[in-house]
Amino acid sequence: MPLHNAKPLLPLCAIAALTASCSNSTSPQRDQAPPVADVSLSVVPSPASHVACPVIGAFRLNPMGSSDDITPQDELQIRWDFENDGVWDTDFEHLSVRLAQPRPLPVDQWTMRCEVKDQAGNARVLERTVELPDWLPVPDDVLAGAVRVYGYDDPFTAADTLRIGQPFEVGVWHREWMSTSGVPLTIDIYIDGALARSITAGTSYPNPERCCSLGVAISGGIKTAGLHEVRFVLDAAAGIAESNEDNNTAVTSIVVVE
Repeated sequence: MPLHNAKPLLPLCAIAALTASCSNSTSPQRDQAPPVADVSLSVVPSPASHVACPVIGAFRLNPMGSSDDITPQDELQIRWDFENDGVWDTDFEHLSVRLAQPRPLPVDQWTMRCEVKDQAGNARVLERTVELPDWLPVPDDVLAGAVRVYGYDDPFTAADTLRIGQPFEVGVWHREWMSTSGVPLTIDIYIDGALARSITAGTSYPNPERCCSLGVAISGGIKTAGLHEVRFVLDAAAGIAESNEDNNTAVTSIVVVE
């Protein structure tokens, strides 16, 4: 005798479909696609530790355009090859804006390389190039800054007037690039276009983050009264050719009185 309240049995095909559906809902989704690597580059003035330092450039790297379809952006990681020389300069780290100051400074354009990685280990490598702006000098050794004249009466205060024959010192603030400690530098002082003194000194601060100064004594002073031009030329003595020697030249004027 049939039971009128019994529920009809589900067909076998329906049971199989339900089982498959439950199975799919619990299986993890495999992440096989690499992330999207997106880095914007810009050239900005480098931080200077002294007001007399010349303005040089740094490269601002912004990887915050990178993304992934599964890994959240704050869990993506990146490593950098700032000079694109095939050697990673950093380990993997979380995405953040970086400031890079390559040494030596490249000519015309700068290329960097990075690798962005998601949580599953998928990675994508990106190369990006930026053109150097016109205001950025391209020295190969040392960049000269503002020249100062110091009278021996007060060696810590820059002078604008000297007496005839008064000994003085010509000093310049500068920032070194590829020179390492002990690299010889040629320092020439010209007064009214004539070479007054030439010496060779060794570098001592091979750190692009620091400014330092060099001074050259002119013991005989200037022999005639009037307005005079003092030119300071600072260059490597290792035969390095430069694209613009004006980067290593600083000029000032001094008044000489009776």
